[in-house]
Amino acid sequence: MRDRRQDLDRVCVAGWSPGVKGPAIQGALRQAGLNPFLLEMANIREHAAWAHVGHPRQATAKACNLVRMAAARARLLEPLQRREAPLGDAALVVGGGVAGMTAALALAAMGHPVHLVERGPRLGGRALHPDTSAGARTAADHALGLARRLAGEATVTVHLGAELTRFEGFAGNFVSSVRGPDGEVATVEHGAIVLATGARKASSPARTGLLETCH
Repeated sequence: MRDRRQDLDRVCVAGWSPGVKGPAIQGALRQAGLNPFLLEMANIREHAAWAHVGHPRQATAKACNLVRMAAARARLLEPLQRREAPLGDAALVVGGGVAGMTAALALAAMGHPVHLVERGPRLGGRALHPDTSAGARTAADHALGLARRLAGEATVTVHLGAELTRFEGFAGNFVSSVRGPDGEVATVEHGAIVLATGARKASSPARTGLLETCH
């Protein structure tokens, strides 16, 4: 129960992952008359005990730090209320390579409108580049086949030579701005986003063979 004698109005729990035990503890707070969002959890199991097996002193020190941080955050919590919000049915896919095209086709097959944004002049990504290793012709053929399939999908809008310039909202309800090659900006409302912007080999000789995200 809520301790009104000491005016305690926040709860800090040290133990499990919030995803595992969080909903149950929030339910207990609700039954006690406390807003369920006035809860902060320190995951000292996965982040300390399990992560530092065989090093109990270090695990304990880290657990203490995690609890201190959780307690500090708990002081700043504000009561929240759940509310319903509409979910966007459309999806935004950034990147017109093989991964992006495959994702766009899969989403379209599920019945979702899709906006596919590719900053290059055509779809295909690195699969169309001559420096793609062994099997380059097969990879290019596969990419071109995906592009042809996308051309026949009425629910897929392809934005070539375009870039994502603004992204805001929350899960299930996003609003993004896509700038085309002519400078015109289109506003896209969507409920999900897929980032498939690819990778490239690191240029440093010391990191040969590693991959880094393309920007």
